[in-house]
Amino acid sequence: MEMKRKSQSKPQNPYIQQLSAKADEQDKRLKELRHVQDQVDSYKLSNSALGRSWMLAIFLTIAKRKLQAMVKGTVGLGPVHITPYVEI
Repeated sequence: MEMKRKSQSKPQNPYIQQLSAKADEQDKRLKELRHVQDQVDSYKLSNSALGRSWMLAIFLTIAKRKLQAMVKGTVGLGPVHITPYVEI
């Protein structure tokens, strides 16, 4: 559509020129808005992935602390023997 307007060689009515200029300006603003929306969507995806990573890190830290507490509680009980599971 833009190509047709630019390729016309005959003089246009001033009103039509104004409308054409407004249409071009609106097209430019729409492209800018779409670009910004794409950036926002990209940030949302990045933040979502970061949030999942952060929650996993918190979960692993809590699990590590629980394991450390369990090991600390068994230190005074003497050696722990772990035998492999054998099915009879």
